[in-house]
Amino acid sequence: MDATFDFLFKHLPIIAIMLIVSIASVSVSWIWFKVYHRFKKVEDEVKKIPCNLHERSIQTIQNDVSIMSDIKFSIRKIEEYIIKQDPASLDSLVRKCSPYKITSFGEVLLENSGAKKCVDDNVNFFILEIQKLEPKVALDVEQNALSVLNENLKHDFFNDIKNYIYNLPNPTEILDKANNSTKLNIKMESVLMVMSIYLRDKYFELHPEIDVANFFPQNKLSV
Repeated sequence: MDATFDFLFKHLPIIAIMLIVSIASVSVSWIWFKVYHRFKKVEDEVKKIPCNLHERSIQTIQNDVSIMSDIKFSIRKIEEYIIKQDPASLDSLVRKCSPYKITSFGEVLLENSGAKKCVDDNVNFFILEIQKLEPKVALDVEQNALSVLNENLKHDFFNDIKNYIYNLPNPTEILDKANNSTKLNIKMESVLMVMSIYLRDKYFELHPEIDVANFFPQNKLSV
């Protein structure tokens, strides 16, 4: 027993130091563990913050420009398709002055196809779609009206028009109110062209701030 006490007294400083080091090590490890996990949470939250907002904005602008280019391209394609299928159809349904004006045959097609009813029943939807494109002048409205109709063909409110066109014989004889007659190959694109002019004028009625004074030259309105 005395030998044991002698050993402890002789080595007490070393034992004390070892105990202190052990306690310190455990304390440091515990503190490091708590600090690490606390900062890890902060780091995870920081990573969730979108730091590339400027890149997204640039991409959004590029996408908008691309969409507008696609819309203008689709409008040209619709007109080219109508002319290619039947060169007389566009002239017979609308006057190619600037702006386009529906002819007497176009008025009959607009009514009989259900296109006029489709616009009237869904005018608020179509107007909002045109507004999203932010037309600045009358020509913008004319082009946007056609693109909006073309882009929304999947909607059910076009079904009656599609069924009408599907069951038409080609060529189709159209008789106007003055008993003038013409035969045309009627396609969906033909109806959309006439329909877009009607929608364009509806937009003008609801948006008098659009200046149309120079858009309708009086010497080109006579039929």
